[in-house]
Amino acid sequence: AVPIVLRSMVDYLVANSLDTAGLFIESGDPNLLSTIQDYLDAGLPLVNRLSPPNDMASYSVAEMLLQFFEVLPEA
Repeated sequence: AVPIVLRSMVDYLVANSLDTAGLFIESGDPNLLSTIQDYLDAGLPLVNRLSPPNDMASYSVAEMLLQFFEVLPEA
């Protein structure tokens, strides 16, 4: 099964960020990263929570997704 937090981040990026230039390159906003972490910790979906969708929200979700993968143990 896919972890809910992973699904939430991917759903947000697919819904709002496919045309965002610099996705996974630009840094996210530290305050927004904290908000995203709070939503994910509470099990809340990101789609329709980060309003209005904008490039900074997309960069922040992409950065959080990268952080998710960085903390996974190596196989």
